[in-house]
Amino acid sequence: DIPRARRGYSEGDRSRGVTQTFRGQVARDGADAYLVSVAGSEKTIRAKAVVFALGAAGAPRVPQPFQKGGAAATHTFDWRALQALSCKGHTVLVIGGGLSAAQAALKASRRGASRVVLCSRRPLVAQPYDLPLEWMNPRKVTKGHARARLFEFKDLPIADRAAWVKECRGGATVPRWYVERLETAERSGKVERRVDEVEAAEDLEGGHVRVSFASGATLVADRVILATGSCPCVDAIPVLRDAAADFRLPVDASGLPALEETLTWGDERFFVVGVMAALRVGPDAGNLTGARRAADICAAHLGCHDSLLEEGNVLANMYAAFGGDSESGSESESSS
Repeated sequence: DIPRARRGYSEGDRSRGVTQTFRGQVARDGADAYLVSVAGSEKTIRAKAVVFALGAAGAPRVPQPFQKGGAAATHTFDWRALQALSCKGHTVLVIGGGLSAAQAALKASRRGASRVVLCSRRPLVAQPYDLPLEWMNPRKVTKGHARARLFEFKDLPIADRAAWVKECRGGATVPRWYVERLETAERSGKVERRVDEVEAAEDLEGGHVRVSFASGATLVADRVILATGSCPCVDAIPVLRDAAADFRLPVDASGLPALEETLTWGDERFFVVGVMAALRVGPDAGNLTGARRAADICAAHLGCHDSLLEEGNVLANMYAAFGGDSESGSESESSS
């Protein structure tokens, strides 16, 4: 289905629909607590700390020919407009090389499009996850595996980590199962795949769009779907943008929250996890492996492990929990 796995939110959709769930306000309540109100609800939540775990939300990446003032197109982040898009009998151009692009092309075909063209800047790369498999087993310490790579990541200055993360992730990928479905659709003439890059686009009468490619080819499409991903940044997410302004929280040059190693944001009891914390967590910040590490960091900083550090100190000596209150008890048992 049009893409459920990587749904996001477009600029035009922020004031309505699903993103309104995240539009709210975080206000201070005394010296050691916060009040969080959520749009669309009369309830407020009082909390001693706030963890911003907002997934892959961000600003959609839009190719220059389709930016403001350019040709009309629908981004996969604007999923409501995408679900309502009529494809039957139309020529549909899908631009992108990842899972969302594959899903959109297959969905357009199933919706009765007369022609579907999937255009990507490089051949589709088949990979089980959107991250190399080495990151899926953090227990291994051999060269090239997750733990060894994390040491390499942590040694880098914060300013150099964004480029390292981008190189490590390696661009858009598609699970093998979807590649096989695309190949089947291509053999039956339902989908065309093209490796090319859009250089220009212009609106024509009747709602058509003429697209010019770097190869010199042109295509007149009735519908253009952009599956070009997003760029995570504070300004693209209302609740982060408002919190940064209200509490004077630091934002780095790339637009991400400037976090400490503890994933705390500014001088407040605010934590950020997920893709927004990639410069502290690592390339897998948006995956389950990174989410687990981030959760452990937050839990430790919030004191969730303190009960394990009391008398007996189970974290330091796991066998201490089985110890008796006195030596005599163990001696009597031994002598019996």
